[in-house]
Amino acid sequence: MLIPRSIASGQGLLDPAGWPAGLATAADRERLTRYTEMLAFYDGLQWRDPPRRGEARLTLNYARALVRKVASYVFPAPVTFSVPSIVDDAAASRAEQALGEVIATLDLGRLDVELCVDSAVLGDAAIKVTWDGEGREGAGAPRVVAVDPATLVVTCSPDNPRQIRQLVQVYA
Repeated sequence: MLIPRSIASGQGLLDPAGWPAGLATAADRERLTRYTEMLAFYDGLQWRDPPRRGEARLTLNYARALVRKVASYVFPAPVTFSVPSIVDDAAASRAEQALGEVIATLDLGRLDVELCVDSAVLGDAAIKVTWDGEGREGAGAPRVVAVDPATLVVTCSPDNPRQIRQLVQVYA
């Protein structure tokens, strides 16, 4: 999981008080509370009441086992692709090879599985794609990293939730 353990302990990112003024809405606070509950359940904190004195408890963390198993079925192997050739087979082959190298270098197959687990546990997953100008041999290279959804605040169009108006990432 890519989610910081500060969420599970109720510290850090869960407290939108450290966010810029007016950024956290009631919906954001509800979302962060849900993240905390779901992550705690995934981590095996599945008992609602504290143990009674002398009580021994056994927790079988079926949630973690099931989520990991499902992720392994969803992504049993890295995603494959092909570059269709319209005119130049050699150019298509070079493009396919370059894409394959980038995918291998960034280990995107592993990232797919991690994002699958995040989305299964929290209901959300996010990535950030940037360009690193200092990358591969000075020519630059893409960077793709998972982002903790608890650090994101998204404002969508009121009539279309898929249309993002503003996205802010808050660092604790």
